[in-house]
Amino acid sequence: MRVFHAGKDFFELKNPIRVGRVELQNIRIHNLKSIYEVKLPEIKAIPMEESKTKEWKVTTRCFSIDWNIGLQQLTVNAESKLKVFFKTKFHPVTMIIEPLVLHLKLRACFPFLEELQPLRSSHNSLRNLPQFATFSLDLEDVDIKHWKGVHIKGEGTFNKVVGFVVNSGLLTNLIQKEIVKKVRKYMPQKFAALKEKIHSKMNAWASRTIERYGVKVPRSAN
Repeated sequence: MRVFHAGKDFFELKNPIRVGRVELQNIRIHNLKSIYEVKLPEIKAIPMEESKTKEWKVTTRCFSIDWNIGLQQLTVNAESKLKVFFKTKFHPVTMIIEPLVLHLKLRACFPFLEELQPLRSSHNSLRNLPQFATFSLDLEDVDIKHWKGVHIKGEGTFNKVVGFVVNSGLLTNLIQKEIVKKVRKYMPQKFAALKEKIHSKMNAWASRTIERYGVKVPRSAN
């Protein structure tokens, strides 16, 4: 469960999360207002694509979007513990994510449909728009630029040891690669869920429109 608190600049994760053998709880991410747009996105048109199915002619117009999102500094407060064979306790830990620029390359596509045999189509077939008739957004590439790493401080032996290693800068490149890996994994899932949601809303809108304004074509007499 994720909670935004009105009037407060932090994002809270109510449920604990696990990263390997490390468990985190009471996670709060502060200073979200430091996120900014580095510059206006660069948008380039991609040549149109055409395809046909049994019922539809599909013309797809796509755009390539280069987007740079900057982050001044984030502070993450939580409690952590290492799960081992003996009992351990949670200890407070603070992670400071230094300024960075997240570069995203996206592909946005808008399909335009034309019925090949409109007079033979039933109202039910029009209500069930094909999945490819939906706006789509795909992640083509992601990278982190101009990053100064992460700093960790906390109580307990585990947090102090991890903080010493991380603060030395030895793991900065590894952490950066892991962040990029996670973004590449989870953003397509979010985009797929968004596409499904848009497709569902489009179907509902088409159904309401047909019910209200649709004209039934009488069948020809035999």
